[in-house]
Amino acid sequence: MGFASIIVAAIALGAPSDAAVRADWAALGKPSDVRYLSLDAMSQPRREKWAQAMAFAIPSASRAENVDRQVPVRVGQSNAYRIDLTHLEWGQIEYAKVLAKYPYAAQEKNGSGPLVIRADWLMLQLADQRDSQAYPLLLYGENAPKTDAEFLKAWGVEATQQRGQSFGWVETKSQVNLQETRFIEHFNAGGQSLWRTLDTQRVGRGSDPLESLDGKFKFDGKELIAQVSKTSARYRSRGCSQVYFLANGDGKAVNEAPVRLVEDHKRTLGQTAILNPGSCTICHSLGMQFPTENGLSESLKIGEVLKVYDKRLQEQYENFHLGDSQTTLQRNNENYSAFVHACNQLDTATNANLYRLCLLDYRQELTLKRAAGELYCEPEELRLALGYASANNIVMPSRIAGLAHGRKVTRDTWEDYYVEVKAMLDVWRQGGQK
Repeated sequence: MGFASIIVAAIALGAPSDAAVRADWAALGKPSDVRYLSLDAMSQPRREKWAQAMAFAIPSASRAENVDRQVPVRVGQSNAYRIDLTHLEWGQIEYAKVLAKYPYAAQEKNGSGPLVIRADWLMLQLADQRDSQAYPLLLYGENAPKTDAEFLKAWGVEATQQRGQSFGWVETKSQVNLQETRFIEHFNAGGQSLWRTLDTQRVGRGSDPLESLDGKFKFDGKELIAQVSKTSARYRSRGCSQVYFLANGDGKAVNEAPVRLVEDHKRTLGQTAILNPGSCTICHSLGMQFPTENGLSESLKIGEVLKVYDKRLQEQYENFHLGDSQTTLQRNNENYSAFVHACNQLDTATNANLYRLCLLDYRQELTLKRAAGELYCEPEELRLALGYASANNIVMPSRIAGLAHGRKVTRDTWEDYYVEVKAMLDVWRQGGQK
């Protein structure tokens, strides 16, 4: 018998919080903009950490200002949390598109997606744009920026109008760029900060930012960060979240930066490639990065002289590269800290570490025990179900069958076959009778 043939027409998750979710949704009048995120699939010790990470991740993917309405609300004492798409400014159509790839339930016929989904799955979708466009889709809708110029415009910045107002520096001891050199600039967007970094993979003629203080050099990649206003009446605070964007040398959006250019030395998702926005979130754990070394300032210290034939340009370069950036950076980081605290009451360093550990936790290979937990059954029950399938010629992928013999299964394989394994478990519980 083929493995896929055991799938029934509709398969319920059968999660412990299902009843609480249905009751809560009914009590609210079954509103179309209310959805639920579940932590049922993980062991009890991990749920508190995931809840804190979720409280940060969801508002971070929202353009809305009132953070109190963006943090998921726990439903009673269950492991389910309510979100309101309207308060998040997430479109229902866009949210349904994100859920079109949801692997832990059969797809709804109306295309709206299930009422309740796993929080850990959604958080991974929001952190890694390689396989999902959930982050830009929910942030911007169908008009997500495709270039760095569109990103600037989306957050109210016209780069040509910033001349003489922006500031920055040439970083010459970067931990991210393999050449240790980056050109960093700050823009003002209606009182809010927006930062842009230009990276080159070869520091040489025409591609050395230290020789092109106006930023007009050949570069191979860009990172942009916008600070987005967030307020909390609960904590009487005003802060800012951070929204990230990666682009290549032509300014076109990319989902990950090439490792020959920059690298994620913290290996946020277990690899060195910088992934948008997960790697950016971890790298900027405290907010914006202070200069490790200001290249122009250091050059002047050792006796070099800044000579520019146009005195107005010289003054402009001095103001840009040697002005006070510390005050703005400090204020930006205080704003980011206020936002994080309003989300989950953590400091920024603790929050970033927790967020990273949760993302890695989801990507781990599954043992029989963990797979059983995600099916809401006991390990022995799953082992017997796998044995039943084998005895009745229900052909399964070897990685799935191997769970009964102490082997592990990758997260990708588990996602691909979860619905079928759940159906097989239901068949076994019924004694093989469909």
